[in-house]
Amino acid sequence: IISSGQYLYLDFFSNDKNFYNHAGVSVSFLVFNNESCPPYWEDLGSASQCYRIRKNPPTDTDWYSAFSNCGLSQANLAVIENQNEYDKIKAFADSTFVTSAWIGLTDIETEGTYKWLNNQNLKSSSYIRMTGNSEDHNCTMFDFSNTFNMGKCKRDKHKAICQRNKVGGTEKYS
Repeated sequence: IISSGQYLYLDFFSNDKNFYNHAGVSVSFLVFNNESCPPYWEDLGSASQCYRIRKNPPTDTDWYSAFSNCGLSQANLAVIENQNEYDKIKAFADSTFVTSAWIGLTDIETEGTYKWLNNQNLKSSSYIRMTGNSEDHNCTMFDFSNTFNMGKCKRDKHKAICQRNKVGGTEKYS
């Protein structure tokens, strides 16, 4: 839970079936500068963005669950707008030994027209190679071997690369 205010209130509820005979609650917190990335997020040199490869839940998820899981962190699936960002995300993923992850690029609206979640069309570029497109492959997975692979949004399972603003709230895409 990330709070940008002075206070954060949490309510804890428990049932009366404590099978483990434990008592009490342990709470910890981290304070971070509001001009830097929150704890567990990576600053890849962007002036305004932080990144995280979601490994929770521990099992890979479909694209829609990946999208929702990023939203739980007040973030979106990553939008990769240029070669520099692409290279940094690829290097970051390589350092975490993750081989593939969902990103915020689909052709759900119009087959063959790729749009980022921020509603920007994918621009043709030398750093992006698209593979695996067909009528039922509408969501994009970055496989970290220099390709974006189209997959089945509800069936295929991968990690997620989330992206959020360093400062202020992140506009969550619908």
